[in-house]
Amino acid sequence: MVIIDASVAVKWYVGEALHPEAREILAYADDLLAAPDIIFTEVANALRRKVAEGTATREQALDALDDLPRCFSRIVSSDRTLRVAFDIALDLGHPFPDCVYLACAIMNDAKSVTDDRKFLEKAVVNGHRSRIVLLADYKPRERRDEIEG
Repeated sequence: MVIIDASVAVKWYVGEALHPEAREILAYADDLLAAPDIIFTEVANALRRKVAEGTATREQALDALDDLPRCFSRIVSSDRTLRVAFDIALDLGHPFPDCVYLACAIMNDAKSVTDDRKFLEKAVVNGHRSRIVLLADYKPRERRDEIEG
C-alpha cells in the first residue's frame, strides 16, 4: 500500500512539474493506493487556487473532484490518525495536515509519497525515512515488482 498526499494527487489533474511522475503512480498502482480522508478537502482547495490563478478551469477542477475518490482502494478516516499525527506535528514543528498522511503511513505499515521537500526533510531528520519518499524519487514500477516478486 502507498499513501498519497494532496501535493501528489493535485498533479494527477494539473499539468505542472512532475505531472508525468504523479500520473505514473496511477498507472502502476493497481489497487494499492490509499489516503486519509482529508485528501479530498486539501485537493479541492488546491484546485480552487488553480482555478483562481487561471491555471485550470472550473470544469477541469470539478471533473478532477469527481474522479479523485475512484483513484484509491482505501480511504482512512483521519480520526484514527489524530493522536499519532499530533505527536508527529509536535516533534517536527510542522502543520498538522501533512502529519496526518505520515501517521497514516506509519499506522498502515506503508510509505507516503509527497512533493513537499521541506516536510520530507523534517520527517527524515526525525526518524521517519522508511515511511516517506519524495515524488521525484518514487519509482512505482520498481515498487510493484517488489510487491509482486
